[in-house]
Amino acid sequence: GGGGCGEGGGDGKASSEPFVGLTDEFVQHRLPVPALCWVRLIIFGVLSFFLGSAWSLFRSYPLSTTAAVLLSYSVLRVRSRRARRALIRTEASRLRELAYDRLIECDDGDGYASLHLRDQLTRELHPDSPRERKFLCESVWPVVVAEMRRDNRVRR
Repeated sequence: GGGGCGEGGGDGKASSEPFVGLTDEFVQHRLPVPALCWVRLIIFGVLSFFLGSAWSLFRSYPLSTTAAVLLSYSVLRVRSRRARRALIRTEASRLRELAYDRLIECDDGDGYASLHLRDQLTRELHPDSPRERKFLCESVWPVVVAEMRRDNRVRR
């Protein structure tokens, strides 16, 4: 034979042909499969189970399921906002103290430009994290700057 796909006897017995028909028993129990494939199969099975269960629940109880999902989303969003506000308050307090310490150290009487002070402090706090510096500049600094602008040691 030419060695094409499916040749070599469909009875599942081994032959000398390059393409052997594999029995179900061999495929299920003795076929070597890489661990990554098993992990993917398990993850796919778990995701299929949960998504199928969620879809079944939604089809059986559409109103209750929708209400529960919206309520859960709302609660998570409120908690997330509260946590973010608390983080901003904490970081603003820390940044404000550092800014005042820096202004006290300023001996020449000229003070600092607001943006220079901000950039200097954020680079000191997070020298390797542009993401954290951006958060401080965009979310925390506006809270700090309102109080800092009233100080005559800070120029605009």
